[in-house]
Amino acid sequence: MRAGDHPPDLIIRTGKRKGQNLSVASIYWALAEHAKREAYPAAVAQAPADFAALMAADDIPRPRPARFLTPSEAV
Repeated sequence: MRAGDHPPDLIIRTGKRKGQNLSVASIYWALAEHAKREAYPAAVAQAPADFAALMAADDIPRPRPARFLTPSEAV
């Protein structure tokens, strides 16, 4: 099946384009994601644990708070 040859009844179920037909780019993206998951099943299984560990770490660099300059400091 080519990317442009999709059944007309494929519709988007959620999101901004809900109820519309899939674009060729959307179908290509979905096929690429599926191929990646099939090629690397161990990585897909490990990803949630890696993400949880990353979020629990305290040494992640965080954004610095913005500093607003007064007109006299800006010069």
